[in-house]
Order: sequence, then C-alpha cells, then structure tokens
Amino acid sequence: MLKKITASCLDSFPELIKAIEIDVNKSADLHNMDDILRALVYPPASKDYGMSVRENLATYNAKKSTRLKINYLEREAANISLGSAGEKFVLKYEKTRLESIEKFNLADRIEQVSETKGDWAGYDIRSFDDNENDRFIEVKTTRYGIDTPFFVTKNELGFSTENSSNYNLYRVFAFHKNPKLFMLQGSLDKSCQLEAVQFRARI
Repeated sequence: MLKKITASCLDSFPELIKAIEIDVNKSADLHNMDDILRALVYPPASKDYGMSVRENLATYNAKKSTRLKINYLEREAANISLGSAGEKFVLKYEKTRLESIEKFNLADRIEQVSETKGDWAGYDIRSFDDNENDRFIEVKTTRYGIDTPFFVTKNELGFSTENSSNYNLYRVFAFHKNPKLFMLQGSLDKSCQLEAVQFRARI
C-alpha cells in the first residue's frame, strides 16, 4: 500500500521526478580528503529476506509495477562519470593505505584494470593486501546511502567466485557529500543477497 501511495505522490510532482533524473545523470568529480583512510566504515548488517529466486522475481515485478517507469538506480549505475570518480577515489584510498604501512613498492604497482584492460576483466582495480597478495577490487559507487542496492554483472559474479580468496567489493556511498566506503570480501553470491532481475531470451 505504501509503495502505491508513494508512486502516486511522485506522479503528482513532476518537478521532483525531474530533480531525481538530473541527480542520477550529473557528472561527478574526485573528492579531496585530508585523511582518506577515515572513509572506511563497517558494512551494514546483512538482512535476511528469506526468499527464493522465484519469490524475489515476484517481489521485483510487484515493485516495478508500482514504481516509476524509469529505473533511476540503473540510470545511476550507468553514469560513467560517477563510476570513474568512484574508482579514482578507491585508487587514492588503496595507495594511501599501502603507503601508510610502508609498502611503497606495492603502492606504485596498483593498476586500474578497467582502464588498462577494459570492463571484461571482471574487476576494476588490482591492488595488494598487507601480505603482498593480489587484491582484486570491484568498485560500486552511489551518491546515496549505505543501503542503496547496486547491480553486478554475470562476469563480475563469475570472477568473484573463481577468485573468492582475493576478491573484494568496495562499496562507495554518499559520494555527493562525504564519501565513505565499506568492503565485502569473497564471492558475491556469499557476501551479498542477489536478486535475478533480467534474463537473456532465445527462440
């Protein structure tokens, strides 16, 4: 009921919808922070939705029918400027982290794989942990709060499963005001609750 009321109210305020559309599409810049290591916070507590994939699909479709016709989370996820700024934020974080433990040689070897190899790699940044092992980092950035859902690709999921011991998701949030991040280590199907929201159809 609340979702229907909310959707109805939003339909009555086209100027609000326009403001949301502008917000999710606007460009983003890298933030300057005096102590970027303080951006790290604990991840939010996991919520047990207790639903199967079939039930998740039914819930998603029900939400979709009462929501706006435009999926603004998808719009934000496709914002190249925001994604790039978030990756540069994490690059700076990782470089500072390694330099803080005097791993200067490793800090110089951090690679933005999304730029050097492209999106097909399954992760965005190659860094290193404190023991000099590879740290494969996927960056997901939002201007909004810590609980904002995000999208993962089949390629990202597969890579996280095959490289679970070295895989880390860095969730950057509140990017428009005071950027923070939390980390989730391991395969995405273990660290996150995934919902199937799209299928490829063949005839």
